[in-house]
Amino acid sequence: MYGSFDGKGHKITGFNTSITTPKNVSIFSANYGTIKNLVVENMEVFVMGTGTVKVGGIVIENKGEIYYCKVTGKFLANVEKGNIYLGGIAAENEGHIFACYTDTIQEAISTITPVLLYGIAKNNSGIIEHCYTKGSFNGYPGGVGLGSIGMAGVSNIAENSFSLVNITCRSYNKNNVFAVAKDLQACTSQTINGTAQSGISENFLKSETYLTNTYGWKKYIDDESIKNDKYAVWKFSGTDYPTLYFE
Repeated sequence: MYGSFDGKGHKITGFNTSITTPKNVSIFSANYGTIKNLVVENMEVFVMGTGTVKVGGIVIENKGEIYYCKVTGKFLANVEKGNIYLGGIAAENEGHIFACYTDTIQEAISTITPVLLYGIAKNNSGIIEHCYTKGSFNGYPGGVGLGSIGMAGVSNIAENSFSLVNITCRSYNKNNVFAVAKDLQACTSQTINGTAQSGISENFLKSETYLTNTYGWKKYIDDESIKNDKYAVWKFSGTDYPTLYFE
């Protein structure tokens, strides 16, 4: 997609598909422009068969900007002789993703090849920041090399983000498994293979003071404030996790 798509806070619901020939599945194929203000709710994708599969909640490949988006749903893939890429916002990112959050269940089973599961996206050479994720991920790869698995609550590389995702994985090498992202702190309520993680109390992640002071997140005041600062989009209740300004 080129140009700009503004969802204006509207929801896409009922995106459900089950396929037996692995292929790319998402709302958009590739983004070279801007996608913003979009909610994809209760998306369900089930893929099985032979070959590589890529699933993204918003897009397969992001090479532009995605912001102010939310995705909830379930992505399941069981394939032979093909890599599996699952991402809450995008399967792969080379652009800029910020101020997004997801709540997804992801499960990938591959007989002989790698699986890659991320709450936001696999970050190749882009920027992912000011995002958070919830849900649970299960990865069962068949490969035995370093790249046999890649799993993270948010992404392999991200900034100023947090996650509440629980991860279960079977792999010969777990060097590419992160609770949030490489060098980012886990939440104490998170588990990896049933082991509780040390890090930040989840109550802090509901706190406006903590998120603004520690992560640089910014509170939504009015539409004019967004024009002056594109990061000032979060609503804080103090009793639950942040939501986007239009929710």
